[in-house]
Amino acid sequence: MQAALLDTDTLNEVLKQKNANVVQHATNYLKQHGQFAISSMTRYELLRGRSW
Repeated sequence: MQAALLDTDTLNEVLKQKNANVVQHATNYLKQHGQFAISSMTRYELLRGRSW
């Protein structure tokens, strides 16, 4: 599995842990890469919350 940059929507799904398929993919990704990669915009959106 190649390293990937998670967008805000995908990271939100991982954090909610409601979708078993997303959680499984995230778990597998973390086992291989050790951490998620996110952009500064994703970090901003998570900290601030979306207004649109």
